[in-house]
Amino acid sequence: MRVPLLWHLVKQDLLTRYAGSILGTLWLFAFPLTQIFIFTLIFGTIIGPRLGGAGQTPFAYAFYLMAGVLPWGAFASTVTRTSTAFIDKAGIITKVSLGLGAVAVHYAVAEGIVLAFILLLLVVVMTALGRPPSALLVWLPLLVVFQQVIAFTIGLAGAILTVFVRDIKEVVGVVMMVWFWLTPIVYTAADAHALLRLLQRANPAFWFIEPYHQILATGQTPNLAAIAAEGAAALALAGLMLWVLARVERDIRDLL
Repeated sequence: MRVPLLWHLVKQDLLTRYAGSILGTLWLFAFPLTQIFIFTLIFGTIIGPRLGGAGQTPFAYAFYLMAGVLPWGAFASTVTRTSTAFIDKAGIITKVSLGLGAVAVHYAVAEGIVLAFILLLLVVVMTALGRPPSALLVWLPLLVVFQQVIAFTIGLAGAILTVFVRDIKEVVGVVMMVWFWLTPIVYTAADAHALLRLLQRANPAFWFIEPYHQILATGQTPNLAAIAAEGAAALALAGLMLWVLARVERDIRDLL
């Protein structure tokens, strides 16, 4: 996979999303910033004080919610966009010698960059509200990479399948909607049903959502050994999916 080609695709993705608009790429951060504002206002000053189980400070639940929803947004967007990558870029793939691996992975890189800036905004807001995150913040970049590797792997599997079965695109949308509610994002893992808590260890989204909650909301140290093991498994699966892609690339190009 050529790095210059990958970086070109990433820059193109970031620059062309809002091409022609006055604010341009600033719109990438306008929606998350609005989310942060709404969550802080609604759950921090109106609803939050009446909710239990997420902490005692006024903004505790707002921080907990943002620490889960914002990373999930990048994860879901990466999976959804990557799963249709080959179909969406068919016009270019069939005309230009473009590596399918780069086409798929550039979405994960672009969404990861945007997420990094969004988390920086969140840290600034938390600090301004008197709740600066702890030194555990240094683990956030690794956590972003970790979640995007998982998202890329799942998205690439979807991208391959979508070429052969176009219904996969709709299936991915339904799965992501259900997956969101099966993951402790708007509720805590402790508040979930016992069976749901048991299933979280097999939930790839829980692997990174829970550390985000611990670092940004509760100030707990994540289980770094577990993250390392899960990260290694994610990398191995990503490598496997790239191998599968190489095996079926000719068939994909023929069908496109």
